[in-house]
Amino acid sequence: MSVTNVLGVTTVLLDTTADVIIGGITQCSIQSGSEHMAEPANGDVYPQIASIKAQKPSASFTTKALKVALDGVGLAALDIGGLATGLTFFGQAHDDGGARKGVTSHRQYLIKEGIIVPSRLSAAHQDDATLGYDVTITYDGTNNPIVESDAVSLPAAQADISRYTVGKVTIGGITLPQVRSIELDFGFSVQSEGADSDIWDTFASIRTVSPKLTIRGIDPTWLKAANIPFVGKAGVVGDTIIYLKKRLPGGTYVIDSTAEHIKITCTGVANIQTMFSGSGTGAAECDLLMTLYAPTVGGVPLVINTASAIT
Repeated sequence: MSVTNVLGVTTVLLDTTADVIIGGITQCSIQSGSEHMAEPANGDVYPQIASIKAQKPSASFTTKALKVALDGVGLAALDIGGLATGLTFFGQAHDDGGARKGVTSHRQYLIKEGIIVPSRLSAAHQDDATLGYDVTITYDGTNNPIVESDAVSLPAAQADISRYTVGKVTIGGITLPQVRSIELDFGFSVQSEGADSDIWDTFASIRTVSPKLTIRGIDPTWLKAANIPFVGKAGVVGDTIIYLKKRLPGGTYVIDSTAEHIKITCTGVANIQTMFSGSGTGAAECDLLMTLYAPTVGGVPLVINTASAIT
């Protein structure tokens, strides 16, 4: 049989009423989370019944459009059920003998209930920063947890095509030189609940949030009493700052004094994990781990500003 139906990733739509179109998508995945049950009894070799006992659907996506995603979804969990029209993924139809098909040619996956949380922000030397989100999907009592439809049109083209990369890093007032990569694990633990032997969960909540920051570089003198001591260093929002600098279309970077960069401020405790690691003739590497915490009751361990100057 010939191939006639090829779909690819494209923008993610967050609530058609607010019309938040998240572009820059590099990965997306939608899973049914089905759990099958088939157990033999009576000493039989084969089971005599098989059934689906549960489905815990989930989804994820990764984007380079950090500002749009952070401003639209935010750092805290976002309740999909609180949106007017939910969260929509699309499968963009490829055109045989061409590029992409036009209107009313694509597939959509609509999610009406659940929670979206940020998963990981990553940036590496000279590469574009990426931001991932995880979606825990529940049943709204009416619709399937994920409703697929064909012959739909894609949302309007993404307006914001901003891209960012590794910038200045300061931990506990100490500026770290020669940074190669930044990775922020937001540390959300989401739990969904069901009862009455329903196959779909109907309740989801955040159990814990334990964020961690990892900085990797090629200057082993990060480990020093005057820099990051062996026993670690505390950092607070005022002196622990990570910048992601914005690229300038047609140039290099937006100038530091322009408030278009991304600023991440944290509270936590940091120490050097890998003090020295090298091989061959390459530059020796080191890395720093910072475990974040909320400094006050009701406070937050980190704050992200998507329109900041670099100072």
